[in-house]
Amino acid sequence: MRVTAATSASPYARVLAVPGARGMAASGVLARLPGAVVGVSIVIMVASRYGSYGLAGSVTATQTLCYAVFGPPLSRLADRLGQHRVIGPASLAAVAGMVGLVVCGVLRAPAWMLFVCAAPVGLTPNAGSMVRARWAHLLRGTEWLHTAYAMESVVDDLLFVVGPILAINLCLVAGAEAGLVAAAVLLFTGCRLLAARRATEPPASAAPRRRGGARLNARGLGVVVAVCTAMGGLFGSVEVAVIGFATEHRQTASASVVLALYALGSGLSGVLFGRRRLPWSVRRQLTVAAVLLTLTTAPLLVTDNLYLLGGVLLVSGVMCAPILILATGLVERVVPPERLTEGMTWISTGLGGGVALGAPAAGWVADAYGTGLIFSVPLACCAAVTLVAAVGTRRLSAASSRDPGR
Repeated sequence: MRVTAATSASPYARVLAVPGARGMAASGVLARLPGAVVGVSIVIMVASRYGSYGLAGSVTATQTLCYAVFGPPLSRLADRLGQHRVIGPASLAAVAGMVGLVVCGVLRAPAWMLFVCAAPVGLTPNAGSMVRARWAHLLRGTEWLHTAYAMESVVDDLLFVVGPILAINLCLVAGAEAGLVAAAVLLFTGCRLLAARRATEPPASAAPRRRGGARLNARGLGVVVAVCTAMGGLFGSVEVAVIGFATEHRQTASASVVLALYALGSGLSGVLFGRRRLPWSVRRQLTVAAVLLTLTTAPLLVTDNLYLLGGVLLVSGVMCAPILILATGLVERVVPPERLTEGMTWISTGLGGGVALGAPAAGWVADAYGTGLIFSVPLACCAAVTLVAAVGTRRLSAASSRDPGR
């Protein structure tokens, strides 16, 4: 399918002029919004009903870890059978898990039941990867694919502006379980709409795999996943740290605004980054962005009020979108087209695995030492991003050799 001309000079308008793109993008937004709601909702519900941020972080980690484990096999099935055949059953299982968590919260069920219910929430279809695979199917070989990936990164960031605000305010107004109820409804509706958009779906590749073919082996992919894992640790620890910090200062409702500023900074930089391509290599761009991320996150260690915290996170968030956009572009170049949904899912697998480590780590630090040291966890994750980017430069250079923007 070819890109049609658009009357607007905006690269984003040109991308959305592709037949079927607007409906696909809109349904993808709705299908992804629960991902921005469920983590915060679990933290608030568990911390409120059970009185432990450590437990809240661990339950969130269970959900995200299962999401990381189940994601690649589900996406592999989506590549082989077609996305619409996988989205329906997987989303129903995830909704059932959310309903189970709500019941646990209402009945004050034993803590172990929270983990049992959180696990199937990890079967949530990776709508972001599926939409990106659809963009690659529609725009492969054109100059607009970079813009489409940037737009999706901006959408992710904007959802994480709206998601925490929606979750926190629902929980404060309608009860601790209200955020999870909203996430279940949004997931069910969004996944049904996305599955119905068959015209933009990549063709299924149902041919049997050769022996050993189940393993996706792409040079440079491991480095990208490692970078995304460290980024996930950053996101998960920041989420728990901000909520804990705000709660200790008796400003829980303001936590949503602070988290929104973090995502807003990333979203704004993503818009600018998607409009033009820098003359630097992907390797250099990634390393510079990682160093700047670490430097701008460091002031969190000495921030003592919520307003300054929001300002620091707004600046720090500027470096997040470029790192993830570069990671997405690398995966598209090193993974075979017929397994692109699976390849894109490895980004989310890394992010989810990182959240599974970062969220409970921040919770344990908060329980043991209070919020005074809680932001050391996000800073350690930033340092890990920089280290992995620096050590993996050779592989990233080889992986990006097909990048015409180098």
